[in-house]
Amino acid sequence: MQNSSASHPLVFPEGPGIATASTSPPTATTEVRRRGRITLKLAATRGFCYGVERAVRIARETLDAYPDRRVFLTSPMLHNPAIHAELLSRGVIFLSEEPHFWNELSPTDIVLLPAFGVSKEVRERLKRLRPIVVDTTCGSVVFVWKNVDRLAREGYTIVYHGRRGHEETVATLSRLRGSSRYGASGRNSYLMVENRREAEIVRDFLKGTITSAKLLAALPDSASEGFDPERDLRRLGLASQTTMLARETSEISRLLQEAQRARFGRGSLEFHFRTQETICGATQERQDAVEALLDEAPDLVLVVGGYASSNSSHLAEIASKSCASYHVDGPAEILSATAIRHKVPGNAETSVTTNWLPPGSVVIGVTSGASTPKASLEHVIDRVAALAKS
Repeated sequence: MQNSSASHPLVFPEGPGIATASTSPPTATTEVRRRGRITLKLAATRGFCYGVERAVRIARETLDAYPDRRVFLTSPMLHNPAIHAELLSRGVIFLSEEPHFWNELSPTDIVLLPAFGVSKEVRERLKRLRPIVVDTTCGSVVFVWKNVDRLAREGYTIVYHGRRGHEETVATLSRLRGSSRYGASGRNSYLMVENRREAEIVRDFLKGTITSAKLLAALPDSASEGFDPERDLRRLGLASQTTMLARETSEISRLLQEAQRARFGRGSLEFHFRTQETICGATQERQDAVEALLDEAPDLVLVVGGYASSNSSHLAEIASKSCASYHVDGPAEILSATAIRHKVPGNAETSVTTNWLPPGSVVIGVTSGASTPKASLEHVIDRVAALAKS
């Protein structure tokens, strides 16, 4: 952190050590707790990851170090309501919620950048305004940026597996806009897909079963400006948002690779298709831990995490394949022993389910997303245990 804006007003570290995807299962064992008629089995790896811990710590230290300064955040630090409420209570102003403050920023103000990173346009705006900037961007996100930059420099069009509108997606794709220094064609082309279904549309174009027009119509607002499928989809470089479902990213890689192999031949595949593993190691570990938890056959699974949290949503998605799963953002969502408000995987809005807690002895699997404080998970456990007695 720096406390002077005289010559270097922006603090943009490249993040902590770069985390890469983990292919081995977590070494810790499932934690078991018994609370009356309920047996709770907690996923071996859950809750805050290192990048999130670092971001929250930097934010708190900044507030402690500068109690008399105005402190801003460009957008929520994390997708977690408890952390958001804490920062609001300490006077942090969110520029995403009160954009008129952009016009008041001065070199004496402090601006925190969230763990997701920010777009190139936001960085350039901050350089012009010259506040003190404290960057908490996660190292795994920086790892994605470096690999997207490298693939683009080598002439690949980026096919990006991510969530539309997610802060990390916006930040990553912004790096490819407004510059012609990359790409064999002098362009920085990209195409975003949100899931396997959308990737299959790209595959169908590569296989020649749909036209360019149909591809662009099926994926509106997903491509870089002036995107030409015939020109730009000859060489593909696949990367993903750090918090996507690892299994789905692998499936997308396989189907695009197979389509390019059929199109251009095995001998030239490397020229026409490259993939880079960019799922965060912490994300992978939490997904692996949920898979291990499901092997123990719980009656239901509770996933604790913000509803906008991509990694929490994917944990709920994994769990829902095997048993009833309920994604809640905190204890208040557990309305009673007979009703729970939760987010269903794939749905934008929350739903209320009745008779969610079975009678008698119940085994409940519990996990939490990488942006979820330990206290939030513990409050949910206490709420469930109290209701089970009623």
